[in-house]
Amino acid sequence: MSQPAYPFSALVGLEELRLALALAAVDPRLSVLAFGEKGSGKSTAARALAQLLPPPAPFVEVPIGVTEDRLLGGLDLEAAFSGQARLKPGLVQSACGGVLYLDEVNLLPDALADALLDVLASGVYRLERDGFSLVAQSEFILLGTMNPEEGTLRPQLRDRFALAVQVRPPTDPAERSAIVRSREEFDADPKAFCARFEEAEEALRHRVAAARQLRANVAVPPAVGIRIAELVTRHGVASLRADLALHRACRALAAWEGRTAVTEADIDRVAPLVLLHRRQDGRPPKEQPVAPSPSSSKPAEVQAGSADERVFLPEDVPVPTLRARADPGARPADRAAAESVRTTASPPGSAGSETSIQLHASLRKATVGTAQPQLHPEYLVRRPGVTGAPTCFLFVVDVSSSLAARQRIRTVKGVVIGLLEQSARQACQVSVIVFRGARAEILLPPDGDIERARRCLEYVPCGGRTPLAHALQLAAEYPQAHLCTVLLTDGQANVALSRGDPWSEALEQAARIRCPALVVDCSTTGEPRLAELARTMGARLISLEELTTEGVLELARTGAGPNPTSPLFHP
Repeated sequence: MSQPAYPFSALVGLEELRLALALAAVDPRLSVLAFGEKGSGKSTAARALAQLLPPPAPFVEVPIGVTEDRLLGGLDLEAAFSGQARLKPGLVQSACGGVLYLDEVNLLPDALADALLDVLASGVYRLERDGFSLVAQSEFILLGTMNPEEGTLRPQLRDRFALAVQVRPPTDPAERSAIVRSREEFDADPKAFCARFEEAEEALRHRVAAARQLRANVAVPPAVGIRIAELVTRHGVASLRADLALHRACRALAAWEGRTAVTEADIDRVAPLVLLHRRQDGRPPKEQPVAPSPSSSKPAEVQAGSADERVFLPEDVPVPTLRARADPGARPADRAAAESVRTTASPPGSAGSETSIQLHASLRKATVGTAQPQLHPEYLVRRPGVTGAPTCFLFVVDVSSSLAARQRIRTVKGVVIGLLEQSARQACQVSVIVFRGARAEILLPPDGDIERARRCLEYVPCGGRTPLAHALQLAAEYPQAHLCTVLLTDGQANVALSRGDPWSEALEQAARIRCPALVVDCSTTGEPRLAELARTMGARLISLEELTTEGVLELARTGAGPNPTSPLFHP
């Protein structure tokens, strides 16, 4: 007899994850991705969710290394041996009405993950094998957990998850102690422990059932819908799946709390769950400052804050306009300083026009005191503006040949660490894709952390076949703006994306790369096909011995194509 699952109501901490799982229980279309370090409670919370669903709700765990037939279904071999031909549904059909749990979802092949999420989005399970066909309704909650240190998901797959939660182990000693004490009690006598929480579990089950019935009657006011669209756009998320997930999550939250209308407060609570994994750079959204209208006679709105705060003016506010508002009785030295600011400001459209201007808190104080701010030249501080996203150096490394691959990884590690050390002030990021066996994977997502880069490159499994086309496909899916790609390969390609020629497919994917690039020849004798690959990518072709930190930095500075003049590279 299997051990009962840990009660959902007994979970300590994990507020965001518990909220995401509760919303998924209300609306099964809200798939949840939980990522964090091992031992943070992700799996325990996932297994507890099935206890809240209408019984009998199955909890189906997908094993690592699952085959397509096992996951999606296939021919029933036992029946075939007895002379019968019929289909055998897979784990997806078995999870209908319950939970399908993918631990280490980042290790699931992309094709299986895409097919799985298609079933979740459509609610229809289709199985076609060898002339047989099965179509059925299938509704289940998809939960995925992963440890980012063991690899990541490609952006397109992350976007298919409706909600995401970053789970961190608690740092409060009292909370950690409570978690350990509770777990020890559960392990000592699971039945007795679960019995203590049965009343709370039953109350949660009734709440989920009521929320499911109410969800269809929850309205999203037009103003709230506009706010959702504005929020998603401001975070730089292009996919409409984010808007849809935010609508559904808000309605589920309102139903969970027994309301029939979504409010803006609901958006604030669930937006982090929807947008966390969809922002490409992981940074908070840029605030859009509002300039005071020259014709307005109303005093400027002042926010309370410390004396070190700054007010950021839009870049299109001309400095002469600011000077016109300065105190006409300013001292000659002040007027001279103001003139200096005006004359050194770059004209619109120039590189320096992205310089922003800060007003010190003393101007705020003047506004509070007089309602008529007096701008003195010393209040103007020029700060170099951000000219764009930080440069990301993407290394795509062939690790299919054990002995040679280790040398490539050592070389890449040295260059990566050198890039991060030399480019710290430019907020440079580095990402690494490795490919071997049947597929490529993102070993290091875009990051500027030197220590994390060291850890990721410390040990990399090597050996196997060469899926060059898949590696280039992953590289082409990166945002090409502000990207520099460095491909290290010996030119072999023997794993196709579909059923085509592996080399032809590699060239097709290489043609999608539209950023400054290097192709590093790692063959022992020189592979002629690499010249064709470099031309297709518009890249420079160099040898492994010529790969240096300085050369990669020059690539970022010049963005030159396949005909460099620098002695660091050869055509």
